[in-house]
Amino acid sequence: MKVQKWVSSGLSLMLVTAMLMGCSGGDGKEAKGNEGKEGKEAAEITFPLTEPVTMKFFAEKSQLVTKDYNDLKFYKDLKEATNVNIEWDLVTSQNKVEKKNLMFASGDLPDVIYGAYSLTDPEIVKYGAEGSIIPLNDLIEKHAPNISKLLKENPDFAKMATAPDGNIYSVPMIQENESTAFSSAMVINKKWLDKLGLEVPTTTDELEQVLKAFKEGDPNGNGKQDEIPLSFVYGNHARGPGPLSGSFGIMDDPYHHTYIDNGKMVFAPAQEGYRSYVEYLNKLNQQGLIDEEVFTQNNQVYEAKIKNSEPIVGAFFHFRISSVIPKEQVGDYAFVPALKGPNGDQSWYKRFINFSRSGFAITPANKNPELAMRWIDQSYTEEQALKMFYGPENVNWKKTADGKIEHLPAPEGMSNDTFTFQDAPGTFGASALLKSTMDKIILDEIGKEIEQMVQLYQPTVKFENRGNLLLTPEDNEQLSVIEPDLSGKNNYIDKITAKFVINGVTQGDWDAHLEQLKTLRADEMIDIYQRNYDATLK
Repeated sequence: MKVQKWVSSGLSLMLVTAMLMGCSGGDGKEAKGNEGKEGKEAAEITFPLTEPVTMKFFAEKSQLVTKDYNDLKFYKDLKEATNVNIEWDLVTSQNKVEKKNLMFASGDLPDVIYGAYSLTDPEIVKYGAEGSIIPLNDLIEKHAPNISKLLKENPDFAKMATAPDGNIYSVPMIQENESTAFSSAMVINKKWLDKLGLEVPTTTDELEQVLKAFKEGDPNGNGKQDEIPLSFVYGNHARGPGPLSGSFGIMDDPYHHTYIDNGKMVFAPAQEGYRSYVEYLNKLNQQGLIDEEVFTQNNQVYEAKIKNSEPIVGAFFHFRISSVIPKEQVGDYAFVPALKGPNGDQSWYKRFINFSRSGFAITPANKNPELAMRWIDQSYTEEQALKMFYGPENVNWKKTADGKIEHLPAPEGMSNDTFTFQDAPGTFGASALLKSTMDKIILDEIGKEIEQMVQLYQPTVKFENRGNLLLTPEDNEQLSVIEPDLSGKNNYIDKITAKFVINGVTQGDWDAHLEQLKTLRADEMIDIYQRNYDATLK
């Protein structure tokens, strides 16, 4: 597996590994720590504690989790096993930024900032440098045998978790599953294709012809021209058209529009391939082949169209077919391969394994950092990872006699996501589900579908996803001025792309666009990322 590389100037991989060499594994039953008293041996803390201890945690939870975390079986079991009570300050993506900013500005900090999406990479570096979250290197070495073992045996993960100043400020959340890198597929209504005597398209020209047939041929058979040949949500990594950019020799990541081509950092909107990509979408748009709401609809509206009782959408982008199509209709749809473009270009958009540096960070308000570290170490075992990501054993999954792991079906009328999140935080927690564990999982229908996606798209991947490099505070500060104009708050790229797709692109338009990228300092941004990416190779 190729792991996304990261900046760690100031601490070489050798030093990280050496720091961890003395750490032993653990089974999660006996705590090693000293209840906040420096210098004592780790073995003095044993779970469950004889007296209860309470800690305050700030965490983002999935909107699919309807319970308080203390009512989830995963955390109820942890409380029983440790006698540590957690007071949760739970936020969602809607109110997270505001509450977090207020928390740090006021200095009213919790003991722990918990979960994969609670801190951004720049925040980890910034608040680590400022002292609002503390270095964890020594705590990991002395009080977290499971985490120490993880980092020692996976030095790439140790490097990725290390800030430019050499400190680890947050224990990462890891889901080492190659299939998570392919989180977007193009899906087409196979039933419509069959009715019109067409095949799944393999080129951009063939897609155009298929979409025309969808518009004009009444494939849903209701006698009305109500079909939407192609729909998407622009700017969404799973539901957006970004993978189509590979047919024009580039890779357009909707979050930052940069990618790596043979070691060179590339800004997609500055490439001729980007012009060809938006011109193609404009060509489809001019013929009425694209949903007129692709730049304005939200995920709910988009998915409601796809799920319409009488099918009206012919082709769309999503995580996979079964993530949006009812089980009994999945067979009516097919994956579209990476299409060959007019110049023979063919590539698919690939992300990276689900690695989040934000997992478990400790603030200076914590009076028992050693205890906190030992508490989280309980979650970094195979069994706990399975419970966190999938739900309780023998409810959501079970072990087979030959040591495999089998997913259990969701109850009638309940989605798989709802089934998972009724008693577990899923990827919003902090644990490590490694490839060695993933290889034991028996593929269910969803797993087989994902495997089909991987086999279809993996051979065509030509570019490396940039990911989020862990930069110095100085570089983050400079980017905080540049990036909002390009792809952040002011989002020039989204606005100009919508204009090009709707109105087309003249040579004058393109020249003005390239000049505007210079004005907005896109070149400086790429230089920063290139320099930091190069540092990961040293």
